[in-house]
Amino acid sequence: MKQQHFVTLLEDGDGRGGSSRHVHVPQRRGFVGLPGFFGYWSLGLIRGEAEGFWQLDMTAQHFAAWAKCVRRIHAEGRPARAVADLRRAQTQSQEVASLVQREIADLYREGDPVAVVLPSGLLKTQIRRILSSEISRYFDDIDEAERWALCC
Repeated sequence: MKQQHFVTLLEDGDGRGGSSRHVHVPQRRGFVGLPGFFGYWSLGLIRGEAEGFWQLDMTAQHFAAWAKCVRRIHAEGRPARAVADLRRAQTQSQEVASLVQREIADLYREGDPVAVVLPSGLLKTQIRRILSSEISRYFDDIDEAERWALCC
């Protein structure tokens, strides 16, 4: 069984420094790799990647850090633009799915675009049950997802 790997786990949540669990942050056109989450802070865009099966404790840490970033962007009076790349993730356990649903239930607000990149199949069905369709859109192309998140 392949374990999860969150490329973008931020431990301190400030977006300016601190430590991250993983050193691999892929460079993409025009994006700045920050310690932890990856994206344009000035635009309120945060991007995360995950793969494999997720352990409950690591998932909780990841979403706690993600929530800090979203709340910081909201505190600055801006919409939080999120891109979650789950193309290499697996369908998750019910415990993990429930945790994710609880963590994001009140996190996003109206005007926050959430782009989720994932293949079709059981994971897509699972994620659609977790995320509100009012704020989220599903993509199979990361560039298209980022463009949508930035233009909304």
